[in-house]
Amino acid sequence: MLLLENRLCGQGEYVNVSKRVSYVSTVKFPRINTAVLRGEENCKEKGGNPPTCFYRLGQKNPVIRVIIHLPCTEPTKISGTHVSFSLHFSSAMDDHSITKTRKTIPPFKNWPKVAPQIICASSASWAMLCTGLVRGWSSSAVPQLTSANNETLHLELVEAAWITSLPPLCAIFGSLMIAFPMEMYGRRMTLATISIPYVLGFYLMGLSYYVDWAPLLFIGRIITGLITGASAPTSQIYVSECSSPRVRGALGSFTSTFMSFGILIAYIIGAVVKWQVMCFVIGSLPIVLGLSMLLMPETPSWLVAHHQEPQAKDALQQLRGKYTNVETEFQRIKTNASAQLPNSSYAKILTNKYLIKPLLISMALMFFQQFSGINAIVFYSASVFQDAGSSLDSFISSIIIGIVQMVFTMISVLLVDRFGRRALLMISGTFMAISLSGLGAFVYVKKAWEELSVLDESTVQEQTLLAELGWLPLLCLMSFIISYSVGFGAVPQLVMGELFPLEYRHRLGTISASFSLGCTFLVVRTFPLMASSMGLAGVYGLYAACCLIAVVFVAIFLPETKGKTLEEISKFFGQPTPKSVAAGIQSKSEKKPLAVAKIVCATSASWAMLCTGLVRGWSSSAIPQLTTTKNDTLHLEQEEAAWISMNILSLQTLLTKKLLRNSCNLLFTASLPPLCAIFGSLMIAFPMELFGRRLTLATISIPYILGFYLMGLSYYVNWTPLLFIGRVITGVLTGASAPTSQIYVSECASPRIRGTLGSFTATFLSLGILIAYIIGAFVEWQILCFVIGSMPICLGLAMIFMPETPSWLVAHHQEPQAKVALQQLRGKYTDIEPEFERIKINDSSQATNTRYIKILTSSHLMKPLLISMALMFFQQFSGINAIIFYSASIFQEAGSTIDRFLSSIMIGVVQLIFTGISALLVDRFGRRALLMISGTFMAASLSGLGAFVYAKKTWEDLSTLDESTVQEQTLLAELGWLPLLCLMSFIISYSAGFGAVPQLVMGELFPLEYRHRLSTISTSFNVLCTFFVVRTFPLMASSMGLAGVYGLYAACCLIAVVFVAIFLPETKGKTLEEISKFFSQATPKCTEAEEPCSRIEPEKELLPL
Repeated sequence: MLLLENRLCGQGEYVNVSKRVSYVSTVKFPRINTAVLRGEENCKEKGGNPPTCFYRLGQKNPVIRVIIHLPCTEPTKISGTHVSFSLHFSSAMDDHSITKTRKTIPPFKNWPKVAPQIICASSASWAMLCTGLVRGWSSSAVPQLTSANNETLHLELVEAAWITSLPPLCAIFGSLMIAFPMEMYGRRMTLATISIPYVLGFYLMGLSYYVDWAPLLFIGRIITGLITGASAPTSQIYVSECSSPRVRGALGSFTSTFMSFGILIAYIIGAVVKWQVMCFVIGSLPIVLGLSMLLMPETPSWLVAHHQEPQAKDALQQLRGKYTNVETEFQRIKTNASAQLPNSSYAKILTNKYLIKPLLISMALMFFQQFSGINAIVFYSASVFQDAGSSLDSFISSIIIGIVQMVFTMISVLLVDRFGRRALLMISGTFMAISLSGLGAFVYVKKAWEELSVLDESTVQEQTLLAELGWLPLLCLMSFIISYSVGFGAVPQLVMGELFPLEYRHRLGTISASFSLGCTFLVVRTFPLMASSMGLAGVYGLYAACCLIAVVFVAIFLPETKGKTLEEISKFFGQPTPKSVAAGIQSKSEKKPLAVAKIVCATSASWAMLCTGLVRGWSSSAIPQLTTTKNDTLHLEQEEAAWISMNILSLQTLLTKKLLRNSCNLLFTASLPPLCAIFGSLMIAFPMELFGRRLTLATISIPYILGFYLMGLSYYVNWTPLLFIGRVITGVLTGASAPTSQIYVSECASPRIRGTLGSFTATFLSLGILIAYIIGAFVEWQILCFVIGSMPICLGLAMIFMPETPSWLVAHHQEPQAKVALQQLRGKYTDIEPEFERIKINDSSQATNTRYIKILTSSHLMKPLLISMALMFFQQFSGINAIIFYSASIFQEAGSTIDRFLSSIMIGVVQLIFTGISALLVDRFGRRALLMISGTFMAASLSGLGAFVYAKKTWEDLSTLDESTVQEQTLLAELGWLPLLCLMSFIISYSAGFGAVPQLVMGELFPLEYRHRLSTISTSFNVLCTFFVVRTFPLMASSMGLAGVYGLYAACCLIAVVFVAIFLPETKGKTLEEISKFFSQATPKCTEAEEPCSRIEPEKELLPL
């Protein structure tokens, strides 16, 4: 039979394919997308009636291209804007499929079809704007009601507290009460009706001023509070049921955007008029909700569930557009409605395990949304502005917060259908936790210093520093508001409208909304109590912990609903054993388990890069001890110390201590150790190909141990050449480790997680540097040699038990061993036949001559080599060594008294953390995205640092200090935090992208037969660039100035972004064989109907835009 998988929803034509008959068709399409018809290879004689398959062609480009890939077809003919094709099936076919794979289309690309849905979503979301008006009213009205100057309807503080907290409490009951009318009378009529109580409530509140009767004000707040609880589930369910899967995320975020807009409107109006006038002004806005909803259609799902199928079809046609065929979607809605259980009582809900899971997920998101601290941090916003030295009025600060929240909530509308619900929530939770931690730390330090009764000199200095850090709470506040608005401010309500089955949606939605409001009330009431007992710092720390727990919860339990129909989501939770949550809605059989063997192999091989990190970090701790005048045993002169130096931090130590009169000679000799790594990377190609990747990695652990032990032994025999010999040995091994470990990991990893495992090497490199920093801060250098010299033993022992890479075994005609190794890597119960056959085919297509002269004259090899070398060039010329060189001075500019060793450890910790984070992101967002984002933020950070250095040097060079210059220098002193911020931003950006991805890409781009040689060339070039950067940095700094050098490196970062965007193919999710085949094509051209050349797609996915 013929199977159809199609998610196109645009206007188009149908192609009718019928079996066992000759079918000839000539169709003219004015605007169509490409049709791709593909089938399997078997044609078998089958009985029965021939089924018919309809394949829809969506409209996008006026380019015609029909590919018919069936074994029993005649050739396809294409002419102009007419598509002519003939199919003749000599026998019936079985299990043929027609599939269409396409890129994600922006949510609002097809305007005629999306416009009705946008209008409906905006109308329904007006109910949430009214909710925002209720919430924002108290911020402007309560200060006026409690003011001593207010003589009419004056409220005491206790009464004002109840006025503020009544709406969340009443909303709990409102959300539970709305379930019955929403199911009985429909979503549309319910939304139209609730506008009346909104108007009534606001008008009663305004009228209370003129009759001077406080109970009327309370009655109005209770009514509006009840309706706010009814608005959330009703509007969210209406929007979700009216939206198509492609735009449901964006339209579902309208509710949060409109609520932020309502709060902002209340802030603005309340800042210019009195509270009673504001009641009548904002009380008129709900009229728009009632009038607009009368013109909107009812949701098709509700109409079908209530046996109104003709009206449901008309409503669906109105929502999807006049010329859209809605038959398929309508049948799916009918099928889903017929599958629902008739009994939807609360007792059934709470005892049905398939309903409890989505309910608990939704309630957990609501809990984390409220306990993220949004109300607490907004409560403290006025104080935060004061700490930052701002003279803004509290009303103006509230308006600023409202604008920021609304803008970034609107931005989330554009992001939620592009990156998914899970990604936004996890990123939002992470940055919220960081912001709250920073704010809590500031509050804690500020309170501690304020409580000191005796102010000695150090305390005065500390308080001065604290005053200069007034920008920190403001930065944390804005960062928190932005992070909350993009993720947890909008997505939980959106998910609430998606997770629940149709029959239970009205009841489950109200339960979840009620729970959210209960949490809101709990947070508002408990915040002052916790603040008095734990302190504000403790409260913010608690909320930060909740944010981190929320990230873990989302990663484990929340399924990705992006692009899924509501029926698919309902079916997912209706299955007995839905396990694969982490990567989306899939069944267990559709997703291969993450084999532990692959992680163990990647960790073992990456230990070689940890050893490289130990070599690099050793000099930072050892050089100061070796060159100190107090060192009597094996004392090194300055030039000798420069010879063994590997890390630029050591050069910084020597320069700042002025141990050499000629810094250029120092840097020349200090640049020599990387040259040893160049020879090491070139020498390792032969053993890596002859003896295998595994045995090579196991063997290089021996020279590592020998080198470190010789260095330590030199102290006891007091013989300097022994120290040099050890450094040369370890230096050579650092060059050999990088290509070997990266190739081993890439060839062992499956395409789905190759990016994550490939980033292990960079993570372990950062870990090794950090280990050397930490150990070196506590022990003498010779002890350090023996301690870190024992760590490579783990590499040798681990690699003995690891399998060889299947690609190398197949290339060396050891197919039985290759199959065993592949089975061990993929898991005991995984079917490896397809992958094994692909490895064999790829190996048989490789050339036999691998001389360097052949490599340098082969066009299909030069392209990946040049791409890899360019990435290595940009990695080094991003300025990583230059900015680390200046790190100690940056800490001093920020007013820090941190020791140089401690600052190095801090940089190492930051680099390790974010290199580890990049390992989690690289297979989710791709190599290209990480590199482009990384390069952009690196350029911004370097530009900021360069501007600060330029301004500082310019003002220092002024010989006459007039009043304006003094003011400028004072301002510059207060901006001491800027270079520290730029430093950390640069380190984070580098670690997340250019610190790890170039080495990962190096292990992916090269064909198997040439991989060992090409990787060594690329690694050698990388080390050579390191040598060049270290050598030229002081020369450029003396001629151009530090500002000029940072500007040049920033320009290199921007050029890197352009290079990646144009030339680097996306290798995420591709097999190494597919990548090799892409570069093996003699003339890969791109036409206007095809994907750009910068994108790699397997043959079955090479579709036009």
